[in-house]
Amino acid sequence: MQLFITDQYTIQNNTITIRDERVLYQCTKVLRYKSGDQILLQDKGVRYTITLQSRDKTSLQGMIDATQAQPQNIEEKTSLIIAMTNKRDKMELICQKATEIGIHNIIIRKAKRSVIQVISDAKVERLQTICLEAAEQSFNRNAPSISICNKIQDLPQSYVAYQEGADHETITQNSKLITHNLLVWPEWWFDPSELSYFSEQQFPMVCFGETVLRTETAAIIGAWWLKNTLR
Repeated sequence: MQLFITDQYTIQNNTITIRDERVLYQCTKVLRYKSGDQILLQDKGVRYTITLQSRDKTSLQGMIDATQAQPQNIEEKTSLIIAMTNKRDKMELICQKATEIGIHNIIIRKAKRSVIQVISDAKVERLQTICLEAAEQSFNRNAPSISICNKIQDLPQSYVAYQEGADHETITQNSKLITHNLLVWPEWWFDPSELSYFSEQQFPMVCFGETVLRTETAAIIGAWWLKNTLR
């Protein structure tokens, strides 16, 4: 069954009416679902198993067969912090894979050496859509939220992916994580003033191998390490 994440619906007497244009288009034009086919719909972590019954130009109607509540999960929310880049496919890849891994928040920061210093609302909306679609495809309970950080002083305390940091296995084995956030280097590396700030604020440095990883590789590996270390 295909999973869709949306809050654009109403429920009355176990009948659900979905008024999300994206879901309507996917079900009718792409997947070509008919009456009797089933889908999963999710909102705030709650999942509904729905048997489709009818449709019109603006909505889908169906019967709710089962409801699965959001699992009780005490896991701390995780954040991946990346730098702005003018390479659209790179940011989209990071957001997609971070969603599949299960990161809760993606913070896009203005780094000293970022090629671009401003990201448009349309770009943020595009990235949020990519997260939503990745969450649906991976059957994730939630799509990550995306926010912008323009000042280094506004960053939350984070582990910093850095080649001269401590080995991640040593950090995992010898101490409990002190933060659930990971900051990854920008395309053109850290500016000395940024490294100085991280040191002053006691942001722990963590290394993910002997070779220097590309930004997107470090983000994906780091996100996986962060999630699995919390388990």
